[in-house]
Amino acid sequence: IVDIPSKSVDFKFDYIVPKNLERVIQIGVRVVVPFGPRTIQGYVMNIQQEPDGNMDISKLKEIKEVRDIKPELTSELIQLSEWMSHYHV
Repeated sequence: IVDIPSKSVDFKFDYIVPKNLERVIQIGVRVVVPFGPRTIQGYVMNIQQEPDGNMDISKLKEIKEVRDIKPELTSELIQLSEWMSHYHV
């Protein structure tokens, strides 16, 4: 989830977890990521160990910072946000 108020941004974005953040990254934590020409805050919704076969990882940007020690979003809140995004779009 990224903090951008727009209906045109109603899908997830993929980022690379740099080595220095691998031990602290968790689903539900806030992260700082590059988004176009700016840097924004978002939430980790999923973690994949290996990229999908059709994903061009050379185009992915790295997460810059993890803001939380413990996740702010529970799995229930993540499921609710996904349901709401499908229901209200």
